[in-house]
Amino acid sequence: MRHITLFFINNDGGGFPGAETALTFKTLADAAVLRNHVLEQLERADAETDPDRKRHRLTFAVIGGGLVGVELFGELTAFVRQVLRLYPRVREDELRFVLLEHGDRVMPEVDPELAAYAAALLRSRPGVEVRTGTGVSRVEPGRVVLGGSAIEAGTIVLAAGILPSPLVATLPLTRDWRGRLVVEATMRTPDRPEVWALGDCAAVPDRHGNPYPCLAQHAIRQAKVLPGTSPRCWPGGSPSRSSTTPSGSWRRSAPGRGSARSGGCGCGARSRGAPAGRTTC
Repeated sequence: MRHITLFFINNDGGGFPGAETALTFKTLADAAVLRNHVLEQLERADAETDPDRKRHRLTFAVIGGGLVGVELFGELTAFVRQVLRLYPRVREDELRFVLLEHGDRVMPEVDPELAAYAAALLRSRPGVEVRTGTGVSRVEPGRVVLGGSAIEAGTIVLAAGILPSPLVATLPLTRDWRGRLVVEATMRTPDRPEVWALGDCAAVPDRHGNPYPCLAQHAIRQAKVLPGTSPRCWPGGSPSRSSTTPSGSWRRSAPGRGSARSGGCGCGARSRGAPAGRTTC
């Protein structure tokens, strides 16, 4: 009898020293904490007389330019400007927002065209910096160290994505550059036919050969498909290819504007700007 092993484990982490000191953005509680923290920074900046301390409080840094990081960054810039009228001694030109992405472009999970549009839209806002190809060496309280330079920020949010469980690194199986197990479209590992993997620890390829991003919608579909796929591997059978067609992805990078790709209908249609801001996938 064959043994089937499933891994569905995720673990947030930045992969650099001090990551635990940054604010996180994963749960509703995290969002409430971040909102209150931002409001506190604005209140303190409104009463601050020291220019350096005021500049520090009005600098907001987001680490991670993936889907979550870009949407968070866009909402953060919009939120701060929306409430700025409540703080008369804080000028808009004193605000600074920095998005840091280690890769060569933001939102590597989506088409380059949509990612470029989102980045251009964010950069068009005053006080916004989108830095790609920028690795974080470490995070200190109120400070992001980039190697030869540093960003002093009163708000530091970690949205650097998901790392597989440390357990995955101990397995004698092939992994990709992100540490995820390399699997076939059937979610079966080529190294050990009796081992299957799905979710955030597996690089499950789509129909184009690109790994699905670490999003809940894909993990849920994989979990539904796998029980019907693996029994075909019993003697006399063969596994079928996973057909976890995504329902689509949408990210808002400004109020009423964003980038979207539909998938539920199978057409993979893309939209951006105001139409995407009203898209439901």
